[in-house]
Amino acid sequence: WVTDLQSFELTSDEAEADSQTFAEYNAGSNREWTLTVTAVFDGGSDGSLHGYLWENSGSTANFMIQPVSGVISAAKPAYSGTVRIPQKPDISVEAGSYSTFEYAFEVVGEPNKITSPT
Repeated sequence: WVTDLQSFELTSDEAEADSQTFAEYNAGSNREWTLTVTAVFDGGSDGSLHGYLWENSGSTANFMIQPVSGVISAAKPAYSGTVRIPQKPDISVEAGSYSTFEYAFEVVGEPNKITSPT
């Protein structure tokens, strides 16, 4: 769905936890990752990202993003992982304007950094 995407952001926030060990804190396992995308809304047609999210809400999917285009390398890494599709995407349309939607995926675990094209 690369043609549907306008932007993406991969962020982490402190995870909510009732209790945490020093080992968990030092390992950085107290983080929750989110992949947020802004994409074109074409009415939710078959083959579109919006259509896929609508049909697959409640499931998981693999992702791979690359902030800088070109061959994957240490200078142009990609990031991959698994995301939860928590709910159906919103629909917001204004007459006479180009429609987009924003969607926040819950990353399962942590994303992986890829530095070689394998």
